[in-house]
Amino acid sequence: MISRHTSAALLCLTALSACTTLQQDNSSRIAGVSVPDAQALSIQASDILTASMDPRQTTLRVLRFIPANASVQQTLDNALRARGFALAPDGMPYPGALTIHLDLQAIPQHLLMTCTCRRWGDDLLLRP
Repeated sequence: MISRHTSAALLCLTALSACTTLQQDNSSRIAGVSVPDAQALSIQASDILTASMDPRQTTLRVLRFIPANASVQQTLDNALRARGFALAPDGMPYPGALTIHLDLQAIPQHLLMTCTCRRWGDDLLLRP
């Protein structure tokens, strides 16, 4: 059973993630997270996106990671493709695609993943 403090913390994180905005730069971020943890979080993000939308009818523009990490980027791209998503080449803008911004960061004793989506050409922020 989840303690009251843990429940409150999860609720706060959920509320905060709903208020996130897409960074104006065109990149996803990794900060203080090891490569294996970042790869695991990337796979978890692909699972969340799969549960949130129909991969057969969704094209994604996945913003590239800064600092550049080819293995994490490849893990995310492969996981999304394996689930049936079409991906815009190299994170380029693509008409009708959802732009995915993934922010992976380490905070004391926790790993935090924030994933935001924006439809190409719209200012509407979507929450997966």
